[in-house]
Amino acid sequence: MKQSIITHNGVFHADEVLAIALLTVVNNTTYNIIRTREIPLDANYIIDVGGQYDGIKYFDHHQADYKGKLSSVGMIWKYLQKTCKPSFMLDKLVAEVDAQDVGIKLQSWDHFSQVINSMNAKDIHSEDQTNAFNDALRFAELTIKASYQDVSYTELSIYDKLLTNMIKAKAEAERRNAERVESLQIQDYGLRLVFLDKHEEYLPTVALVGIADILIQWDKQQEAWTVSNIAKKAGAFESDYKLSATGRASEVFCHKAGFIGKYKTEEYFQFSDPAFSDAVIFKVNGRTIAYPLGEEYFA
Repeated sequence: MKQSIITHNGVFHADEVLAIALLTVVNNTTYNIIRTREIPLDANYIIDVGGQYDGIKYFDHHQADYKGKLSSVGMIWKYLQKTCKPSFMLDKLVAEVDAQDVGIKLQSWDHFSQVINSMNAKDIHSEDQTNAFNDALRFAELTIKASYQDVSYTELSIYDKLLTNMIKAKAEAERRNAERVESLQIQDYGLRLVFLDKHEEYLPTVALVGIADILIQWDKQQEAWTVSNIAKKAGAFESDYKLSATGRASEVFCHKAGFIGKYKTEEYFQFSDPAFSDAVIFKVNGRTIAYPLGEEYFA
């Protein structure tokens, strides 16, 4: 029976992509890859999702009780050390991907992490996103093989073509996002907030650097609102606004580094209005913010 790997759906990042590629190349195994957040999660390996780390089956770093500095790829690389060939290049790459994913250091625009991130499709809820993930995985596998000098001329040609397409896609995405930002409404309530309706295309936070502080947009697959903070400057992680757990039932997830959270809507009573309103409720810099859908209100 074919072995399986579960990772999260939606936007993919370099850490889970490289982690899966490492398992594929080092173990010389083709896995059935399932991208989901549905509970229960059961597979041979559960990567970057699931809220557990045991170094055997579960490789997630988002849970509050994990105090280390590894992302999912660092966890997998540690797991594989007894069976894989040594590689200084991979040691360095894994450490750099870890550093970006856990918020220690943002890598340069042409780094592997940024190249993989740029491969996400225009519509992250479409079949195009599945194809983009598969391309990113293939690119990661070829990167690993190249580090071991175990790549054929044909594979190098595929690698070069993928990289060229990714660079073109990144430039096109940046152009498209710049055009979108020009028409956005910035709501200023002591912090600058951008809200995107459910039907609007996913917008990366880097497009709003210097323009907004908080972005709220819909995650179709998880059926929740994603709240993200915006870095103070391009090429850095630092933000003046940090999210923290609300403890409310409507909170699906809040990253312990405080840069992203996901929330269901809940009925929220506005004291200035006797009616209830569906609102996205989150906490930033210790302040609870209730964003009613359809009108702005801050608690």
